[in-house]
Amino acid sequence: MKGFYFPKNFWRGLLFILIAYTIVQLLVYQHLFGIDKYIAMFRQPIRWLTITFVYIVGARMLKSTDEMWLLTIWHFVHITLIGYLLIVTFFEYFVRAVPYGIRSSVAPIIEFLISPVLYMCAGLIYHTIESGKKN
Repeated sequence: MKGFYFPKNFWRGLLFILIAYTIVQLLVYQHLFGIDKYIAMFRQPIRWLTITFVYIVGARMLKSTDEMWLLTIWHFVHITLIGYLLIVTFFEYFVRAVPYGIRSSVAPIIEFLISPVLYMCAGLIYHTIESGKKN
């Protein structure tokens, strides 16, 4: 279609992220299949694996573009938020319980890192830049 300038393999990456997000939502958050005890034991590793998967898929997609600054922003956002999560985790594990305000900020950050929102934003930014170059 004329006017659609998305990165190479953008739709495939979006599909992978949506599948991963859906699986995590159905198994970890919604408990759809009745295997609560087994999933509850591995809830955190599943979240960390999903965050890593989304990060790698997005980085590979953005690496195929000529916009290295977009890849830099992708890395910066993920590394900053993952660093925040790790600091909160280690502080709570080794020092003491974190205040409720900080603890309540963790779930939305995990949700943001797993969801396809940032990936779609990167694709739309790329689309806007490329459509501006072509016109």
